[in-house]
Amino acid sequence: MLMLSDEKIHHIVELLPEAGVLAAMQVMLFGICLRASKRWWPTHPDPWTVADCFVSVALYPILALTALQSVFELRLTVESRWHARTFASTFFQTLYVTRCILHTGVLFMQSMSLLDLVLMIIHHVLSICCFSGALFTGNMHYWACLNGTCETTNIFLNTVCLFKTVTYRNQRLQEYLPRTHAVNGAFLWLSYLVFRMLLFPYWIYTWHFDVTRSKAQTWDRVSPYERYFYPSVTVFLLLISFMWFTKITQGLCKVLSGLLAPPQNGGYLPLGENDPANANGMSEH
Repeated sequence: MLMLSDEKIHHIVELLPEAGVLAAMQVMLFGICLRASKRWWPTHPDPWTVADCFVSVALYPILALTALQSVFELRLTVESRWHARTFASTFFQTLYVTRCILHTGVLFMQSMSLLDLVLMIIHHVLSICCFSGALFTGNMHYWACLNGTCETTNIFLNTVCLFKTVTYRNQRLQEYLPRTHAVNGAFLWLSYLVFRMLLFPYWIYTWHFDVTRSKAQTWDRVSPYERYFYPSVTVFLLLISFMWFTKITQGLCKVLSGLLAPPQNGGYLPLGENDPANANGMSEH
């Protein structure tokens, strides 16, 4: 069980108006983007995904920057890592929780495989439970935001989705701007390596280091829910990141092999973005 004092309950009540405003702003923004996607691409088979991509262009940088700011502010001491909070850490988690709650409904309107739908729902439910717990107790904001820096990867992943989904002059953006698509794919791969494949093991190692070196300040002052659920979710995120990283690597290799393939015009490779020899896109992932 989470340990909630009267002070923490009062803090939760204070968060409700902020959460309501953030949720309302996201609903309004999504409504605008959905209407625009249906107007600009009236024959698109999945306007909800188009709208989601445009909303995410605004949301993911905000999430990534506030998570990084929070980690920087809370990193210095054991006490601050385990029991302090800042405006940025509270804002990040409130925005993230409202995003996950609203986005769970959007998932059912999008075209995706059953496996991807199930994984995304599990991801959202676990994220809501973890970040809500940190908001309710005031504990572990550093650890929540450290995990939250993985949203950096979604800036580039969302661009991949945008390039695959949006068309311009009867071409998908990944075909119209293949080199830009490839560069973004390379940044996606690098960001995934740093902010997921290395980040989550670092999270687990430093968590264990704090617990073993300062048990009285850490383990003894939090609930069993916080002790076991939070690191378990981090392990889950690491495992699914391995699966997604494999797909991202395969997609990037396909893009690069297409760009580096011998041209079909007698050995001359034009520099134009729109040359058919260069029009290759990233694979589905």
